[in-house]
Amino acid sequence: MSEIKTKSTGNKQEESGKPRSRSSGSQQKKVVALLKYLKENTDSEHKVNPEDIRAAFEYSKVKIGNPTTLHDLIVHLANALNCDEDEHPINQDDWKIVFDDYLIKEHEKDSLQIKNLYYNHEFSYEDIDAIVEAIRFSPTMEVERAERLVDTLETKHTSKYYKQSPRHICKVKSSGNHDRKTIKENLAIIQQAIDGGVKIQYKFNGYDNKGNLVPAGDYFRIASPYYLVADRGRYYLLAANDKYKTAYILRVDLMSDVSIPERSEKKNGIKHIKKSEVKYLPQNWEPEYPLTHYNMSYDNPQWITLRVLNEKDEEGNPIKPNYTFIHDAFGEDYLFQRVDKEDSNYDIVMIKCSPFGMFNFAMQYSDRVEVLEPKALRDKIGERVAELYDKYDVRNMKDSDKGRSL
Repeated sequence: MSEIKTKSTGNKQEESGKPRSRSSGSQQKKVVALLKYLKENTDSEHKVNPEDIRAAFEYSKVKIGNPTTLHDLIVHLANALNCDEDEHPINQDDWKIVFDDYLIKEHEKDSLQIKNLYYNHEFSYEDIDAIVEAIRFSPTMEVERAERLVDTLETKHTSKYYKQSPRHICKVKSSGNHDRKTIKENLAIIQQAIDGGVKIQYKFNGYDNKGNLVPAGDYFRIASPYYLVADRGRYYLLAANDKYKTAYILRVDLMSDVSIPERSEKKNGIKHIKKSEVKYLPQNWEPEYPLTHYNMSYDNPQWITLRVLNEKDEEGNPIKPNYTFIHDAFGEDYLFQRVDKEDSNYDIVMIKCSPFGMFNFAMQYSDRVEVLEPKALRDKIGERVAELYDKYDVRNMKDSDKGRSL
């Protein structure tokens, strides 16, 4: 290998024994300035021509050059960013510098006319919106860090034509103390086990009356992991164990000391239970799973018939939209059957949901919802209502106290 020679030029040393020329440094400044201009002032909907660029740099410290110089500069920049190391054009969707002739003639240097020039940003504005929304809704990210990331995305990866998201959106404090490092480590180990088709061991935890995360028993549990699910700001794991072979759901943020038992260079670990042997487990992931398992309840979903309050006017039209709470919980996966024949202020609706999840939903919205079927679920809710009746001593409550506002 030949040795790189250097020689002193004042306080600087240059490779190859030659000082870098001023024209070389000036050319680099032009390239940087041109690229910055295109990033900030163009996108696929807002294009420029060379005369626009020369006008923009008319009073700039960086002299962008005459029309021929600028033409060559643009072509060289396009070839540098749109070609691989062997100077072959890369996939057209990945080009960064785009103009009409380049689309037709690609990188033929001598015959390119430059019109409708723009910088092709790494992310579409729809992608930026989605990423910003994900950052803002992250329950594990503090406000300062979230705003810093949003600002970086919007200033470094968009042009001036991007409509920036609203500033000073107030984040609320999330319940639970999320240890991002532990969650990330847990997710990596669990995913490794899922990919290898082996079991994991872990300790499960809960919060005590001081807000500390403490073990729910100082022993390891074994599980066969199948799917990692992100839902409403938390990560969940769909798993099964050898005792019951029934699908259940674990909150990843409540797991600790996660590992793959009996793993070695010669063995991936203990083979997991086959999916086909686990009750209530989807054989392939179903995106609608959280909608049929309210609050990630994991018993088997059933069709449940509800009587839903939906007050009507004299002509039988709803007085106001009253299905928002159902839509928030189940999306569009509910079936309107009919208006209740006995009372037109109620509708009959069917929803597919786990009975345990619907039990909690119906109790939460007991002023708006009544479970009609299945009878077993209706009876269970009735039993709980009777318990609450006794617990709050409703029988001995004075009429003046009933319905009193808190």
